[in-house]
Amino acid sequence: MLSKNLSGARYPEWRKESPAKMAIKLIAVLGVFVLIIYCMLKILIVNKEPLKADKVAEIISLHGYTPQETTEIYYNSKPDSRKVLEHCIAFQSEDIHFEFFVLNNRNSALDIYGQLYSTITLELDANHKIETSSSAGNYSTYSLDSFGKYNAVTWVDTTVVYAYCDFENKEEIISILDDMDYLKGKTLFSANK
Repeated sequence: MLSKNLSGARYPEWRKESPAKMAIKLIAVLGVFVLIIYCMLKILIVNKEPLKADKVAEIISLHGYTPQETTEIYYNSKPDSRKVLEHCIAFQSEDIHFEFFVLNNRNSALDIYGQLYSTITLELDANHKIETSSSAGNYSTYSLDSFGKYNAVTWVDTTVVYAYCDFENKEEIISILDDMDYLKGKTLFSANK
């Protein structure tokens, strides 16, 4: 009698589904979960505040360098730059070269960032290199150590920084970018640290 009851027992509906259907449902649930986490992280990313030219000049001075307004030099050498370039602050000291551009819109800044990124990667690409990059929200950074040279380009909203030097002086450029808060990304979890 006991065997009769077991053979006629009804299984819950979910047990009747094939393993393939169950796998599809599980993948769908996991996909939705990953999408929700991704969206939450995108929302929690804190955009960087682009600096003004005078603030960058102040930071450069604090590091012992003399900032120069080089906007007119760009206007004279590249007349089309008048359409998009608002300010350029730069300094050159021995092997260290540093330029900070303020552009009139985000797309122009992204174009300049892309051109400088391409210049760095095409001219200095090598087998023995160290690359670092970070991007989110309204910023992107890229640096390359190659052939004893350090190159960095950073985009924040409507501004771009381009810097390069011999490898021995890379910490100076990193220190300036760090003081500008143009080096690493932040989230709401790290913004107050």
